[in-house]
Amino acid sequence: MPEEVTFNERDGIYEVRSYGHVTYQDLCYSLDQILSHRPESGHKIVLVDTREQETIDSFAKYHQFISDLPSTLIVAVLVNDSSISWKNQQFGENTAINRGKLFRMFSHKSDALAWLARFSDKVTKTDFSAASSSR
Repeated sequence: MPEEVTFNERDGIYEVRSYGHVTYQDLCYSLDQILSHRPESGHKIVLVDTREQETIDSFAKYHQFISDLPSTLIVAVLVNDSSISWKNQQFGENTAINRGKLFRMFSHKSDALAWLARFSDKVTKTDFSAASSSR
């Protein structure tokens, strides 16, 4: 499966590593993993790293997935400006924002963490991958 979901207990943040060819089913599976875990806060803060993503299943299915994201999620997406996922992620960001969701794209992890920290006092603005545990 070309997506891995981890949860950082200290910061209360989900991290999704997306790589290779990602299908609609992969996206749904990762979302199910996040939604099945219930932190004390009602919000679910998610950092998705797509910098190693090569392709995504279908533009239409991706649009539908973004449209259906629960409004309780706060999602920051890391992309490379030159990555193949940039166009899809930019479209996803526009779709999410037009539907009133908290979903933003970033080129730098520090910027993404700073934005996510606005929604939780637990999120630190540092790299927390060493403190992550598989979920």
